[in-house]
Amino acid sequence: MPLIPEDKIAEVRDRTDIVQVIGEYVSLRRSGVNWKGLCPFHGEKTPSFNVNSAKQIFHCFGCGKSGDVIRFVMEHDAKPFIDVVRELARRAGVDLPEPELSPAAREAQRRAESDRARLLRVTRLAADFFRAQYAAPVGERARAYVEGKRGIGAEVRERFEIGYAPPGWDALVRHLEAQRVPHELAEAAGLVRAREKVARRPSPGAPPTRETHFDLFRDRVICPLLNAQGEVLAFSGRVMPDVERAAKEDPNAPPAPKYINSPETAIYRKGEQLYGLHVAKQAIRKAGRAILVEGNFDVLMMHQRGFAETVAPMGTAFTASQARLLHRAAPGKVYMLLDGDAAGGSAAARNTGIFLDEDLLSFVAVLPPGEDPDTFVAKHGVEAVELLLKKARESVDYFTEFVWQGTGLSEMEKFRLIEEHIAPILNKVKLPAARNRYADLIAHRLNLPPQSVTFVMRGGRPKLAESAQSSTPQAIGNGTLVEQPLVELDGIDLELVALLADHPKLLARPSEVLPVVGAAPLRAALEQLLAGPTLSSAKLDATALCELLDARLRSKVMAAAMSGRFAEVTDGQPVLASLSRRRAEQAQVVELNQLKKKVAQAREAGDRSRVEQLTGEIIQLERSRFGLKY
Repeated sequence: MPLIPEDKIAEVRDRTDIVQVIGEYVSLRRSGVNWKGLCPFHGEKTPSFNVNSAKQIFHCFGCGKSGDVIRFVMEHDAKPFIDVVRELARRAGVDLPEPELSPAAREAQRRAESDRARLLRVTRLAADFFRAQYAAPVGERARAYVEGKRGIGAEVRERFEIGYAPPGWDALVRHLEAQRVPHELAEAAGLVRAREKVARRPSPGAPPTRETHFDLFRDRVICPLLNAQGEVLAFSGRVMPDVERAAKEDPNAPPAPKYINSPETAIYRKGEQLYGLHVAKQAIRKAGRAILVEGNFDVLMMHQRGFAETVAPMGTAFTASQARLLHRAAPGKVYMLLDGDAAGGSAAARNTGIFLDEDLLSFVAVLPPGEDPDTFVAKHGVEAVELLLKKARESVDYFTEFVWQGTGLSEMEKFRLIEEHIAPILNKVKLPAARNRYADLIAHRLNLPPQSVTFVMRGGRPKLAESAQSSTPQAIGNGTLVEQPLVELDGIDLELVALLADHPKLLARPSEVLPVVGAAPLRAALEQLLAGPTLSSAKLDATALCELLDARLRSKVMAAAMSGRFAEVTDGQPVLASLSRRRAEQAQVVELNQLKKKVAQAREAGDRSRVEQLTGEIIQLERSRFGLKY
């Protein structure tokens, strides 16, 4: 994908009214220099979500989400950066340069975009066809199952676009033919299949030999997979109960897999979407949590009972791509509601590492043996599910319990278990104190000395800090990762950020601005920002600044930029000068304390000449401090 020039991105940002765009998602009211509303990224009753029109940034003082209008649409709609920029550019009337492509490449790109649109048209036609069949007389058995046996109401059915694929081999083929959809296009959409060209005598139950293609989904309840934009990407078909029963009772009956899912196509990749997210994303933000289950009907039944924040991986093992989708939608917590069997335990253990990779706080709620979310909520009701979620254990804690089954191993096998399976998971836990706690728990469960477990976990992997202080990895000469203390921002640093946000013209004076910065990470980020093209927007690009900082510093920086502390100040230059004097005085205080320590050491050593020399330096420094103050 070709890159969009930085100056064009800045132009899109500057010509977009952030209040108008965010106001389409959030009810905003003016509050001083900002606009306030309820945060769309987490549930809250008191507004803590702020938008500043002049600075073109937003910040939530509750959950810490912040950024510019591009970041907001990306986070809220789960759209990629380039798509959002192009969409906002169209709204703002900004012409983006066409990528420099060869004629062949340009034609291939046009063809790819056209092919995607055609495939989406076909999947939409199929979804509408399946819904019509569900409502028709032929769908009576499907309705009896979905509505009668499962108790799925009309609202949930409509939101999830539940349908039915009728029996026979060519119902959808004939419908798409009537809509002038070529067989090859329907096949590319994963809806039909081509029969073998050379057909001998048809075996019982085989598709008609006179036809070139036959339906993939036949006599099944259909659950379409929609993306966040409501586009139909794929389908999942559940076998009808009577067919499933007959296949189990008659050994000569053809196999009837419980679910058949669409194959991968140009618009659908397995493991990159979540079933139900198009419906659940708003509920997830409101509830501050997501519930992850395994099956499509688990999702439907949970939604029917009021758990609208429920999603499922659509017939695949949970993937990192799906975790990223959840991270954008769920700033709070993710609960895995899993079957209480060995497979459920393995899934929880595997998913734990994925969630830690994506910096998501996850919990495991284990159902009683023989139950799944669908049957459990139907039998025991909403209160029982809530109680189960309330008792859920943090996934890393559950993972350490899961490895308890290895206690019968030899000592060498236990250490190999730690090295190969446990350490890769636990080393993803960011807080050192939490890592140490889990390591101690593993040691207890495996009946090993805690120091031995810690030693094995450290071997060949990032070393664990022994304290609970905030830290960040840093490479040393031999490539080993050690953890260094996170440099914090002091009051002068944050006042400077607030000043630059309210008086961006000061950015044109880097020789006066940079010496005021105390924290090295902030100074490096400002230097990089001042050297880039983003100053053409004539404002402090707080979002770009935050992207250059450690994630744990971003919320403080964005809050300072949003504060409007110096908005009423006419001239920011005197404030900058005052901050500069305070920084210089701070440096002198540090130097003064160091000199006093040296004097004490010289006195202890009996070095009178050294004491006199250092005392003279202290007197000079005190005079200089007096000059700074007065």
